[in-house]
Amino acid sequence: MAEAYITNLQADTCSNDRRAKQQALSSLHATMETALVSTQDSQQDIQNMVVGVVPDLLLCTQNPMDQVREESVQLLTRCVQSVSVVPVTVFDTITHQGLERFQPGVEPTEETRLAWVMLVHTALLHTQPQQLETVLAIVQRTLVDTFPGVQKQGACLLATAARHAPVLMGYAGERPVKMTLGWLYHHHAAVRVLGLEPMRSLSLCP
Repeated sequence: MAEAYITNLQADTCSNDRRAKQQALSSLHATMETALVSTQDSQQDIQNMVVGVVPDLLLCTQNPMDQVREESVQLLTRCVQSVSVVPVTVFDTITHQGLERFQPGVEPTEETRLAWVMLVHTALLHTQPQQLETVLAIVQRTLVDTFPGVQKQGACLLATAARHAPVLMGYAGERPVKMTLGWLYHHHAAVRVLGLEPMRSLSLCP
């Protein structure tokens, strides 16, 4: 079962056990992928499995190995994509963990930070959020990220949030608009362009 491989990853935290972690992660990918594409399982069965493994996979995103953290986030994204509806509690858990990983100095790997924004973006599309505060806080962090890919995905996340939950975005007042101005007034033209889509989407919010 996938849980067994996750347990191996969590219990094996010494740097000299790199090979064991990689093998466990590869086996976990294979096990989860087989389960997710199985035609024998109903959508409810898949959702129950995903909900069950999300907390353990989130623990793996704190692993000291860069590869384990990045691939765990990618696997979480794959899990979220496999269900039609992500429970709000799962969405909130994912976004809160994502915000923690975006605190200064917590997640050093650019690709993993990018994977986190993509995970939150995917989860947002599969749920009906009750609040956007955590999502907006993550977007705020992407504004000052040193990795251009993270900034670009942050702009996509804000635009999607405005289209997917316009009423909730309207409750946020001027905050998201001010975020967009951070892109629009940037000294690099390539970054300024990023602000166009979220500003367009925000203009349609009530």
